[in-house]
Amino acid sequence: MRYKIKNNILYKFLSYNYTFYKKNSSAKKILLVDRQRIEPIFANAMLALAISQKKKLDIVILTDEKRDSLITRIYKKLGFDQFLNVFSFSKIFKNFFISLKSLLYSFLCVINIFFKDFRWLINEYKVSNILIGDLIYDTNIRYYHRFKNPKLDLYFIKILFVTTFRFFIIKNYVLKNNIKIIVVGTQTGANNNGLSLRIANAYNIKSYCFF
Repeated sequence: MRYKIKNNILYKFLSYNYTFYKKNSSAKKILLVDRQRIEPIFANAMLALAISQKKKLDIVILTDEKRDSLITRIYKKLGFDQFLNVFSFSKIFKNFFISLKSLLYSFLCVINIFFKDFRWLINEYKVSNILIGDLIYDTNIRYYHRFKNPKLDLYFIKILFVTTFRFFIIKNYVLKNNIKIIVVGTQTGANNNGLSLRIANAYNIKSYCFF
């Protein structure tokens, strides 16, 4: 488990039964994008629940968490039972075509950065005509003082490939599963939240972020 249960509050929460979310049996969906932190779960779940009750839409949780993680257990305790797992190394092998396409996009991106520098990434790197290069750049320079000297290395290439792969998985799911509203936990970064928001904007899907 990624998180440990540190106090009696979570123990009590997981031991009780709650009536929080119930399905509406709707073909139309709300995509609730998990931020992989315990605290935002409840605020974002309440926002998604309010929209679900008003619009009569079912809720799908988009996450990287495993089925037995503490975060997944919390969502299940609240009544959620539809999950979309976006990224794992096994998923790369199970989605060969998407992996190959992501590899090609990443290769062409690296070539362009090599000849044109990182400004090309920030301003021009698009997938399905949606700009995500700035999200990748922000994530690349966030840690280890990498903003001082951004460079093409294995660390960057991994972020580039994984982000592109995530993008295709999320976009395909959104377009194939009648997603009408997206609730995100944050607006930035080359992660599920940042990518989902860009996809929502590109396809005129209503999106909400709790503040």
